Amino acid sequence: MSREGLMLSMRAGVWALWRAGEAAEPIARIALDPEADDAIERAVMQLRDAMRTHAADGAGLVLAASSEDCLATTIDASDQPRRGARQAMLYRLEEKLPMTAEQVTADFVGEDAQALGVCVETARWERIITAMKSAQIAVEMISPMALLATQHVLSAEETAGANVMVLAGAGRVDLIALKDGKPRLWRSGAAVGADMERQLKMMALQGGEPLRLIVRADAIETLRRRIDKCGGEVVSAAEMDIDHAAALAASAITAGRMEPWVNFCRDELAAANPMGQLRRPLRWAIAAVLAMWLSAAGAMLWRAGQYDALAATSEAQQVTIYKNLFGERAVPINVRSRLESERRGMAGMRMSDADATPAPTSILPTLHQTLAAMPTNLRFSIQDIQLDETNLSIDGLVNAHSSADAIATALKQATGWQVQPPSTELLSNGGVGFTIRATAHDPDAQAAR
Repeated sequence: MSREGLMLSMRAGVWALWRAGEAAEPIARIALDPEADDAIERAVMQLRDAMRTHAADGAGLVLAASSEDCLATTIDASDQPRRGARQAMLYRLEEKLPMTAEQVTADFVGEDAQALGVCVETARWERIITAMKSAQIAVEMISPMALLATQHVLSAEETAGANVMVLAGAGRVDLIALKDGKPRLWRSGAAVGADMERQLKMMALQGGEPLRLIVRADAIETLRRRIDKCGGEVVSAAEMDIDHAAALAASAITAGRMEPWVNFCRDELAAANPMGQLRRPLRWAIAAVLAMWLSAAGAMLWRAGQYDALAATSEAQQVTIYKNLFGERAVPINVRSRLESERRGMAGMRMSDADATPAPTSILPTLHQTLAAMPTNLRFSIQDIQLDETNLSIDGLVNAHSSADAIATALKQATGWQVQPPSTELLSNGGVGFTIRATAHDPDAQAAR
């Protein structure tokens, strides 16, 4: 099964299973027995068998709710509290519904002055979801079919300036008023007729602008005659199967190319999609990890390039030194090794004490002696230490001014350093910063330690 998954068109009395790919197509039709008490459970079993027959067992499923199953109205979305805004909008939606807020699962489109609230009856859909979970069918999303079809049309073609979408098919007509490319009002009726004309005229009055309509239907001419009576302008018209358009939108949504306007997989129906809602955050997390690894790899490659450049520069300097010392003599492959050999040879040629090559001395014994002299009964932190044969400078942190004096005294008593009184500074965090400087009594003796 491709990544796009499946869509189930759930019209009254019949379900249609669609393969929701780029070439969306129906693959099964399931009739519900209106007389059977377990009609939903039976239909779900038939759905599972159909998915297995078409090698789609385990694929993600989008449930496309029919317009008859949805209640929609526009609510005032202004003056929402910072916390609990969604719950406040649900209670405003409840004021316009024949059911209580506890009986519905709702989602909202738009967060400005007005929002379109859409809901379904929770109990009915909980029964459907429970049956599908028992059949091990993974539900990715629950969304109104009319809104899915509208999303597809708006994303598939240029419809700038249109303010009403008209969808007609399967004996119903949906009128969706648009604002900034999103629905702000949704009206649904059983047939094309005088009621549709009244609804269009009301939309024109409420919107305060002439109607510019996108029409998608299985009978365009019948709709055109009704629309002409309302004085509306049809900016785009075409014959279209609503289910097919919804399946294409479901494909784009499940593939991550589009965000659904409405998704009822929330609240009591959230169990329908325990992992699907995390898909987008997980994709972002995976993308972030990949970006981090790519950045780290790029940084390491850049740093390796810097090291290679430094190595090349060092080798060039060695070659230059070799040529300056030995003139036209051929440059060996390992210049450093040859220079080290020549140095050792020069060190062994001691014609007299005056022209003997001085043996190099190490500063590590002096550093060890200095660090060993530090008092062990104090808490301190060394931030920086600078050391050579004749000079010492230590920067650090202590808890009190007296602790810096104690460190200076310990260095003076246990080493050959001539230690100056420490300079201290009270820091904003309550600690004390100190600097201790010292010089050697006898530079030659200090260097020989």
